[in-house]
Amino acid sequence: FSDANYDNAIIDYTKAIEINPNFGEAFFARGDCYYNQSNYDYALKDFFKTIVINPNHEFALNMIGVVYFSKENYNDAITYFNKAIAINNTNGLYYKNLGNSYRNLKNYNKALESYNTAIQSDTEDTEAVKNRAELYQYYLENRDAAIQDYTFLISKNPEITDYYRNRADLYADVKKIDLAEADYSKLISLNPTDDLAFIVRAYFYTTNEMYAKAIADYTQAIKLKPTEVNYYLDRASVYKNSGKKDLALIDLQKANNLDPTSTNAYSQRAFMNLDLENYESALKDFSKIIELEKTDYHYFDRANVYEKLKKYDLAE
Repeated sequence: FSDANYDNAIIDYTKAIEINPNFGEAFFARGDCYYNQSNYDYALKDFFKTIVINPNHEFALNMIGVVYFSKENYNDAITYFNKAIAINNTNGLYYKNLGNSYRNLKNYNKALESYNTAIQSDTEDTEAVKNRAELYQYYLENRDAAIQDYTFLISKNPEITDYYRNRADLYADVKKIDLAEADYSKLISLNPTDDLAFIVRAYFYTTNEMYAKAIADYTQAIKLKPTEVNYYLDRASVYKNSGKKDLALIDLQKANNLDPTSTNAYSQRAFMNLDLENYESALKDFSKIIELEKTDYHYFDRANVYEKLKKYDLAE
């Protein structure tokens, strides 16, 4: 079992059960094997057999809850997590599992209550703190509390990048720009060859109209992954916002070369040419978009260009 050779373990546990049909721990261990093989129905049978032999088997009660959770039967999961808690109310794992079930049922206050109890049982339980931080961040919108939890998590595991990313997003939400930038930059220092780390910071810079820094990050991301079309499209958008439309057009052409079927590239370039009053170029791009994807608004856009060119018959 410890070597994850579940098939052989199941054979031996079955032999033990044949010799002693009241061997509850053999049923429990075999159920655990079935669970790890995602054979949930067989796992449930063995866990239920375990509690028939020993009704106070808290681990079996918890595992019944875990199986029901895996089957997305959250109400039954809650029932059995509570039964495990009734036997042992000091095991934080049971409260953490209970919290996950309430969260998935969108009962966020009960989820928070369960996570809090799990953390009180074990203040070093980083998984429970992580679950609570995500609950605060995504469901309860308690940003300050989420920041506090992520700060704790970073102190315990300073190498985990998701904690910095999530805290950075929260700092950005509450307009603590310097702190957000520091966390986004920490992502990059931990993963200097990860193009997505640069992209995340580039989005942050773009949102806060720090265009020069955004362009620098998109440029670095492109160096790391020069075939990603969206990076050129995004940098083109920043070039446009910063008034560098000539450079934006170059990026859109590069995106076009990488993916000649990208309607986004043609669309961005078409509207940019329209802004620059390069109507013939805009017309070519809108026509190409229609060739790739016929929709009412694409025809509407091309008709607008025909009007600019005073080709009224074609606009109609």
